[in-house]
Amino acid sequence: MSGRCSKEKKEQSGGGWSEEQKEKFAAELFQSVQGTKVIPDIGIDDSILKYSGLDSASALDDYSSQLIDLIIKGSGYLKDLGSSLSSFSIVPNAVGLGALVISILLETFMISLKKTEDEANVSGMMRRVFAEEKASDVRDTMSEYIKRFSLKMHNPEELLYETKRLEEQLSNGLTRLRNSMLHDNQISTRSMKHWTNGAAFHLQMFIHKARMEVAISVSSSSELDSHVRSVGELADQYENDMKNLLTKYEAYKRSTIKTSTTRMVRFEQKGEFAYTKFRHLDSELKTEAGFENYQDQGRYKRNLEDTYQNYMFENWKLLKELREYFPSIKKNLQETIKQNTTFSIEKFLPAPEGNDRTDN
Repeated sequence: MSGRCSKEKKEQSGGGWSEEQKEKFAAELFQSVQGTKVIPDIGIDDSILKYSGLDSASALDDYSSQLIDLIIKGSGYLKDLGSSLSSFSIVPNAVGLGALVISILLETFMISLKKTEDEANVSGMMRRVFAEEKASDVRDTMSEYIKRFSLKMHNPEELLYETKRLEEQLSNGLTRLRNSMLHDNQISTRSMKHWTNGAAFHLQMFIHKARMEVAISVSSSSELDSHVRSVGELADQYENDMKNLLTKYEAYKRSTIKTSTTRMVRFEQKGEFAYTKFRHLDSELKTEAGFENYQDQGRYKRNLEDTYQNYMFENWKLLKELREYFPSIKKNLQETIKQNTTFSIEKFLPAPEGNDRTDN
């Protein structure tokens, strides 16, 4: 009994941390690493998010206007700019996935000019998502669809055929990727990023397929309802897959994320000054970041790991956003499928000399 009292007295005198103190430093450490490379990037690319909603057509207009301004700024007035972009004069079904792919094709055109000052800042969606990946069924199918879209975008029936064909191919690739992560323990930050973006892209393909089928046929309300149900069921499936994959991913990251608290000593004119260095280390990403605390002078070894990991996974906003993406797509599905807007680059091009530029 006396030994136990002695131990408790020692901890109360400063040898240990209370749970409240652990929570405080866990929160401070997590806040300090926001925006650094130690936070894994498994999110859906901003370009996919931008064109997933009902405002995708206006998002494409805004992007196109900015892109043309960048081209002119970097290259001066291009006399043949209009003819170079003539394939974008009239593009049907320019909403949702259609708007996304058009933006990618326009971005590719800008990069091909190799004349703009902002070229170095242009990073395509595929490069951001797949980086230097050498072999990926998901990447290859998405790339093939973008290519086929550019070839068939003026022929809705042929584009619909390609969308159906490659949508099925992408679905198969995503199933293999999901199974490898859930059942073969091949989960990683890279594979999670590939799946989240591939699944979001595939759902948008599925919606675009429904949109084109409605657009080229005299569809009844029952047919539209059938499309809404099918898209909703796929969104539900991906919502469930996301839940299972994030559970698996969290368990994996708990094995790669460590914390360290190191007593540091700095020698100044007034003498020795001690402080504590708190670090978040990730063995998978081979990164670390953190902060220094000058009130805690590092007299005692601190064990933050469990508290920090719990705090991180409870407060990591990206996980919440990923869980909400597929349910959010189910909202306004009927209106989303019925959307059908034609895009024209011409309203963003400089007017011929002697005329004012007008926006229609």
